[in-house]
Amino acid sequence: MEGEHGHIEHEGFTLPLSYRQKWVRRHRWVTLAVFAAVALLLNIPPFFCCIPIIALLMTCSPQCAIRFINWIVGKWHTSTIFLVEIFFDVNVRLFGDTFDHFDDRSLMLMNHRTHLDWLFLWSVVGCYGNLDSWKPITKSSLKHIPIYGWGMQFALHIFVNRNWTEDEQELHNKLQLYNMFDMPVQVLLFPGGGDLTLKTKTSSDKYADQRGFPHYNYVLHPHLTGFLYVVNLLRNRRLDSIIDITVAYPDALPKTELHFIKGHIPREVHYYVKVYPLCSIPGGDDNLSDWIREVWAEKEERLKYFYANRQFPDKEYCAERHVKLPGVYQAFLLWIIIDLFLGLMFYYFFYFTIIYFIVGIGWAGYRITSEGSIDKWFLSDVYNRNRADNFDYKPPAHLL
Repeated sequence: MEGEHGHIEHEGFTLPLSYRQKWVRRHRWVTLAVFAAVALLLNIPPFFCCIPIIALLMTCSPQCAIRFINWIVGKWHTSTIFLVEIFFDVNVRLFGDTFDHFDDRSLMLMNHRTHLDWLFLWSVVGCYGNLDSWKPITKSSLKHIPIYGWGMQFALHIFVNRNWTEDEQELHNKLQLYNMFDMPVQVLLFPGGGDLTLKTKTSSDKYADQRGFPHYNYVLHPHLTGFLYVVNLLRNRRLDSIIDITVAYPDALPKTELHFIKGHIPREVHYYVKVYPLCSIPGGDDNLSDWIREVWAEKEERLKYFYANRQFPDKEYCAERHVKLPGVYQAFLLWIIIDLFLGLMFYYFFYFTIIYFIVGIGWAGYRITSEGSIDKWFLSDVYNRNRADNFDYKPPAHLL
């Protein structure tokens, strides 16, 4: 059934709302004001405060600059969990394999159900992964969103626009940079592409008809080109495991950020996690293509079972993800300290602060303008000082 904004509705079940969620629904305008105030607190002052520091570090040591950015972005992601789990009281539950921690060098594969999948996934990665090294592969249009998109460029997230000639270069540059600095990296890839809507499902069904595959109702058929490229580039040095993540929304499905702010909040978000060590991943493009299709067929059946039975088929392991409150509060406190520090600087060292921002942001602006974008500025400085390993892999023509 098609819902608002073209999203496909799957029949869920009703879960009782918590007191906080009821309050959010009753006081939507207050929630919107609080959300906007927190967003301003977490984004604008720290962002502009860090630009001069990043510009200086990029001039002296790009590697130090990138590590500093990863740390800052990790703290920002961690503080955002405060809004999801504490303010909006969303309960994130995990099923599937038992583990203590995701591998520092891993590729995460996930079905894309709604625009906000990333928001709830931060809770999982924050507990079992490393938000400092979390690098999603996302659509290129997001990089131009003020503040948020600029921050994604600073963090060297990977942007694709479904043009393989351009996407291949983007993947090569960013992934080789992680290899070059020997950075721990957890790459997130949505093999199906966009989130599940009537339009994307129609396109997926057309793709299936052309190749004799069955139609899927809960996931989109995986795109092979980018997946093969990422695995083949990372597996030699930067890949220990592939983590298959299945997300399901048992009750409310927030389709956009606006729905979430207005109080259309899920009481729970369920994740089924299956970890594949690198030794279990087949070699060769044809074998790897068959493997990802099998994983996606299992994911389709898993979700079909979930929406029919209100639970995943394997319930041997069930863990409610409780947020690590000290880490979240520390990250949230960091932004408050930065805001207070900026205020004190403007009050006691007004002229010095003005010069600090003019010189730092001016230099960063010059480099961004000369290179064309923030991430191109970073890549230019990095590759001018280092040489990436040669990587000549090309996906087979029949898989493009």
